[in-house]
Amino acid sequence: MADMNYLAAIIIPLYLLLTVGLMAFIGRGTKGNLKDYTLGGKALPWYVTSGSMIASLIGGGTLMGYVGYYYQFGIEWGWMGVGCGLTLLFMGLKIAPRIKKLNLNSVAEIFAMRYDSKTRIVASILIMIGDFAVFCAMISSFATLLSGYVGLSHTAAMVLAIVVFILSTFLGGFKGIAYTDLIQSILILVGVVAVGVFAFFKAGAVEGFATLPEGMLNPFSGNIPGFTMVGNVIALVGMFFVSQSTVIQKVNASRSPKDAKKAMIMFAVSTGFAMLVFIGSMGLSSRVIFGDGITNSDDVIVHLLGAVPPLLGAIYAAAIVAAVLTTANAMLMSSGLCFANDIIGIMKPNMPEKKKVLVTRTYIVLASVVGYILVEYIPSIITWIMLAYTIQNAMILPMYAGLMSKRISSRTGFLSLLISGIAILIWELTGEPMGIHPIFVGLAASIVVLIVSAAFDKAPLSARQSALVYAYTNNVDFVDPEAKAQEE
Repeated sequence: MADMNYLAAIIIPLYLLLTVGLMAFIGRGTKGNLKDYTLGGKALPWYVTSGSMIASLIGGGTLMGYVGYYYQFGIEWGWMGVGCGLTLLFMGLKIAPRIKKLNLNSVAEIFAMRYDSKTRIVASILIMIGDFAVFCAMISSFATLLSGYVGLSHTAAMVLAIVVFILSTFLGGFKGIAYTDLIQSILILVGVVAVGVFAFFKAGAVEGFATLPEGMLNPFSGNIPGFTMVGNVIALVGMFFVSQSTVIQKVNASRSPKDAKKAMIMFAVSTGFAMLVFIGSMGLSSRVIFGDGITNSDDVIVHLLGAVPPLLGAIYAAAIVAAVLTTANAMLMSSGLCFANDIIGIMKPNMPEKKKVLVTRTYIVLASVVGYILVEYIPSIITWIMLAYTIQNAMILPMYAGLMSKRISSRTGFLSLLISGIAILIWELTGEPMGIHPIFVGLAASIVVLIVSAAFDKAPLSARQSALVYAYTNNVDFVDPEAKAQEE
C-alpha cells in the first residue's frame, strides 16, 4: 500500500459523495416501471446520450489498462483506438438510427423478435457474462487506483467500490446515471487531455519519444503477435455492434433516431481521439520517464500520477473514479435489464413492473457481491476487459444476418448463437490453444452454422419476423403486425 495521498483522499470521496447524491436527486422521479428505471423513459437528448456513451466506454479499463498496454507494447496498441473510432462512426451513420426505429428495449429483445424465446435467453446470458466481466474490471480498477495512488488498503478500496456501485445504480436508475454521466464525461475528457499533454512534455516531447526503442513507435512492430492484435481489434469492433450497455441501451434511451445518430458521431470522435492520441501519450511518456522497470501494466498510471503536479494528479484520479463508476453503473443496469426483462420476464410474463424493478435491484446487489469475490482471485483489469470484448461477439453474425436476411430461420439463428458462444467460452477458458484468438474460433463456428443450417432449413418466417427484417433493411419504423392485429 502506498503512503496516504491526502489531497486525493479529500477530493475523491467528496466527488463520489456529490456524484451519488446527484444521481439520486435526478433519478428521484423515476416511475416504478422497468422502461423508466433502465432506459430513462426513452426520452434523453443526444448530448446526454453521447455523454453517457463516452463515460461508459472510457472506464478504468481504458484509463488504466490501456495506458499500461501502450507502455508495454508501444504505439501498436493504437490500432484499438483506430478500430474504435471508425467503428463507432460507421454505427452512428448507418446502424444506430435503424436500431432506434426497431423500438425494442434490448439486444435480447431483438433476438426474441427475430428468432424466439430460447434464442433470447442465450443472448441474455452472453450479454450478462460480458457486462459482468467489465464490471469486475471496474472493481479492480477502483481498488488499484485507491490503494496505489490514494493509499487506502486494497480491501477497504474493494469494499468501498461495491458500496458506491450498488448505491449509485440502486438509487439513480438510468436517468440519474445518464445525466451525471454527461458531467463525468466532461471531467474524463478534460482529465485525459490535460494529463496526456503534460506527460508528453514531461517526457521531453518529440525529442523524448525519439529515445524510445524503435519497436515502440512502429504500429507494425510485432510487439504483440499479429494474429493476437488483429483478434483484439476485431473483438473490440464486433463488440460495439452488439454492446447493449455501451451502445444499444443508450441508443434506445435517446428520444429519436436523429438524436441517436448525433450521439454516436460525437461518441466516435471523442473516444477515438482520447484512446489513440492522449491515452497513447500517457503510456509512451511513461515508458520514457520510468523506463521498462514497471512490471505490472495496471500500475503504470499510478506511477504517472505520482509524477504530475498533485492537483492535476488528483483531478485525473477523480476522472478515473468517474469513469469507473459510470461504467460499473452501465454494466449493472444492462445486465440487470437482461435478467429481469429477458430471463425472469419470460418465465413470469405477467410480473408487475414494480416487481421487475425490484428483481433488477436485487440482481445488482448479488452481482456486486459475486464480482467482489471473483476479483479477489483474478485482479487483472485487461483480462476481464478482453473476456467482455470477446464473448459478446458470439451475437454479431446471428443478430445482423437475421436483421438483413429472410433466409435465416429461427432454428438457424439459435444454433449459430449457441455454438458460437460455447466455442468462444471453451477457447477462452482453455487458454487459447495454439495461440488462436477466441474471436476467430467463435466467428468461424457462427459462419459455418449459418451456412450449413440455412442450406437445409427452409422454414418460412412469421409475419412479425418478416416485418422486422423489412424495417431494418429499409430504415423505417418497425410495426409489429401481430400487435396491430390485436389492436384492431
